[in-house]
Amino acid sequence: MTIVMQAMGPTMPGTVVLDKIAEACNNKINAEEAKQVANKKKKRTCQKLGQDKHACCEEEIQKHRDANPENGDPPIEGEKAYNRPRFDSNGDPVQPVNTATVAISRGQAITNAINSLPAGADAAAKSAAIGRALAGLVFPDAAVLGPPPPPQSKTFVDFKFACPASHRSKRKSTQANYRPPSQSPGQEAAHNALGQATGGQTTATILF
Repeated sequence: MTIVMQAMGPTMPGTVVLDKIAEACNNKINAEEAKQVANKKKKRTCQKLGQDKHACCEEEIQKHRDANPENGDPPIEGEKAYNRPRFDSNGDPVQPVNTATVAISRGQAITNAINSLPAGADAAAKSAAIGRALAGLVFPDAAVLGPPPPPQSKTFVDFKFACPASHRSKRKSTQANYRPPSQSPGQEAAHNALGQATGGQTTATILF
């Protein structure tokens, strides 16, 4: 496990909860996959494993919130959509940063993009449509919420799951050739701009 904070400071209780959730989901999905492989069932792709682990995290975050309404104790929230912040020529966020959530999920945005295409559209057309649909949005995996009353600060957290060595391509099968996933510079900048506009800390990555 690695919690990568982009600024020095104490680890917040909400981040610790999210770390435990990510660890449990990583172990759960890996155990399920190991059983599938042992039974000679088809392997999931690295991408599908990551998607299933993220879905597990979202489910567990909601359970945590439901146990201590309305946001959990400590308060956290799952994935929400936001308009992607814009940046000036110096790389600074254009003010004011819009921190309002957008009422759509990543999955719904993708489905809407595909459904907007004519029947028989090929993979390239679908990929382009999805890219356009997601270009103006950002979907942090989770957020650690500050104390009430609203508006609460948000420190955004991103989950990254390394692909098991048994599922990597031959070229990436050794540790020396494998680069663990990380937030892209654009993703990190967007999460930081949104978080800091709410009074939160800089973004964190939880990596397993």
